[in-house]
Amino acid sequence: MLTKKPYLRLVKYISVLSVLLMLLACFNSFLTTRAEPPEGGLVLLDPDQSSSPRTPDKQEVEDGVYISLEAVANEGFQFSHWRETDETSPIINVRVKGDRTRTAVFVPNAVVLIPDPTKFVPPKPLLTATPEPLPT
Repeated sequence: MLTKKPYLRLVKYISVLSVLLMLLACFNSFLTTRAEPPEGGLVLLDPDQSSSPRTPDKQEVEDGVYISLEAVANEGFQFSHWRETDETSPIINVRVKGDRTRTAVFVPNAVVLIPDPTKFVPPKPLLTATPEPLPT
């Protein structure tokens, strides 16, 4: 049976569709930041705007925005790369579109041992030989 006012059906579908689109536009995403190993350093979220550490953290952000992340190494470590992208810059901009994770990878600093020449200790001989007297 056809309705007398077919435009009402169209208006109903358009209004339902517009409500669904508004709901989809309102969804936020999550940006999770991590440091690996955790004692290697931390990740700052928008370092220019906030100096509070965010590692590990799951931050809800508006979908589609750009977030600046900075990897800061602790003493004895240095920043290596971002695990998910292999970028080597400690500061990156991430476009959050859907849930994202960014892991800053830190490596221990290389330890170079330089001997102190004023404290030279001569090596001990490994073998000691005692000569036997010659037969007479």
